[in-house]
Amino acid sequence: MGLWKTEMTHIEEILKKFTDRVKDVKSTYSMLTDEQFSYPDRKIYSGDWKFIGLKAKEDIPYPNLPISDLLDDPLIVIAGFSVLNPGVEITPHKGYRGFADKVYRAHLCIKQAPNCLLTVDSKEYTWQEGKAFYFDDSLEHSAYNRSTETRIILLFDIARDPDNIPELTENMMRDFDE
Repeated sequence: MGLWKTEMTHIEEILKKFTDRVKDVKSTYSMLTDEQFSYPDRKIYSGDWKFIGLKAKEDIPYPNLPISDLLDDPLIVIAGFSVLNPGVEITPHKGYRGFADKVYRAHLCIKQAPNCLLTVDSKEYTWQEGKAFYFDDSLEHSAYNRSTETRIILLFDIARDPDNIPELTENMMRDFDE
C-alpha cells in the first residue's frame, strides 16, 4: 500500500480499515460537501483547492459521521477531504518542519480524475478510486489536476511511532486560523 515498504504495520492496518469502508468515506464526503473552504496555505498552490477538516488531534468537529469510529484512532493526527478542482497546481513543498518527519501522509481516493498527478521525491503517482497509499510528508512533493474533472481524496496524517504522537505546530495552527 505504501509508496515505500516499511515495517510500519499499524499504518497499513489503518489504511485497510478505511479502504474496507470506502463507501462510508464517500457517504461522509457527501454529507459535508457544503463545508468546503479554500485550503489555507495559499503560497503553495494556484487554483481552486478546497478542504473539509475532519480531525485535528483530538478535535473532531463532526462527531456523528459514518467514519467517526475510524477517525477516533489516536494515531490519526489530522484528517480531511482534499478537493483538487480542475486547474489546481500545488508547487513543490515539504510538510511542516517538526511535524512531517513524525507522520506519514495517507491518501484514500474517493473520486479520481484523469491527468491528475502526485510527485514525491521525483517519483510520479496517480490516484485510483478506492485505493489508499501513504508517503513521507517530509520529502518534497507536488500535485496537479490538469483535467476537467475534480479529484477527491481523504487525506490523513498517521503517527509513525505509536509511542510518539506529534503535536500540531504553531505554524500549522496559524495557517488554518487565517
